[in-house]
Amino acid sequence: MNEKGGFLREAIRNRRILGVAIVAVVVTVLAVVGSRLIGLSLLYTIPLLLALGGGTVLLRRWRARRRDSPPSASVVTVVAETVAVAGVLFVLIQLVPFGRMPSNPPVTGEPAWDNPQTRALAVRADPARCDHGA
Repeated sequence: MNEKGGFLREAIRNRRILGVAIVAVVVTVLAVVGSRLIGLSLLYTIPLLLALGGGTVLLRRWRARRRDSPPSASVVTVVAETVAVAGVLFVLIQLVPFGRMPSNPPVTGEPAWDNPQTRALAVRADPARCDHGA
């Protein structure tokens, strides 16, 4: 088909795109609702969704080229591909440092103990950490 948009019309007619559309809508709704529930800004959610969608499309195209046939449009196949891409994306996200690095301030003194027995218990548990010259 050489006409403009012919591939898309043919894909819709043959229902090859139906599984992809269903998964895309469900994942988008879950991501937006989930990001709102946990307080994640849409400025982070939208790029993650784009990366997830783009990765899934690339995986589908790569698999289609390897098999030399159009990819399956079943919802199960699309979900499996999306989960695989999400797993890779999750691992990549772990490699990127984000946010402030927590600092552990130095010990400047002894805490305010509620009673002498608590201090004695702490000293018995770990004398090296509780020896402040007292």
